[in-house]
Amino acid sequence: MSDKKNKPDLKIVSSNKKPDENKLTKKQLGFIESILNGKSLVESYLEHYQVSPKTKNSTIRHMASQLRANPNITQTLNKRIEEKKRNNLATEHKIKDHLLNSLLGFINDDAESTANKLKAIEMYGRNLDLWKQNIVIEEKNNSSTEVETRLREKLGKLLEK
Repeated sequence: MSDKKNKPDLKIVSSNKKPDENKLTKKQLGFIESILNGKSLVESYLEHYQVSPKTKNSTIRHMASQLRANPNITQTLNKRIEEKKRNNLATEHKIKDHLLNSLLGFINDDAESTANKLKAIEMYGRNLDLWKQNIVIEEKNNSSTEVETRLREKLGKLLEK
């Protein structure tokens, strides 16, 4: 028993526990939703937490920042941001597919005028980067004598023909 008395008290400095979204309060979830809807940390904090009118702005910023740094909030917010990006990307692909299918409908429709078909082909091709022109401009700093020499050579070749 004397061994236990001589041992120092140990404290847990960090844990490997994963944050749990289910442990968030309604206020915290509202804070996250406000951020996802484009509001600042301070605006989100003021919207969902009661703050005295006497509270300094720096204190509000600090409290909002501390709340944002909460591991559960950070993980949930990052997860929701990724979900939002995936949903936006899926929506963009659906819209793009619909537009391209509409253009193909114009192209294959015999009742459409040639001008409409050509415009649809142009737009469809532009979307597929078929008409992309890559122009490379090289800038060389030549002296005036080098430019003169090259011009004389080219003029000489032209005059020989």
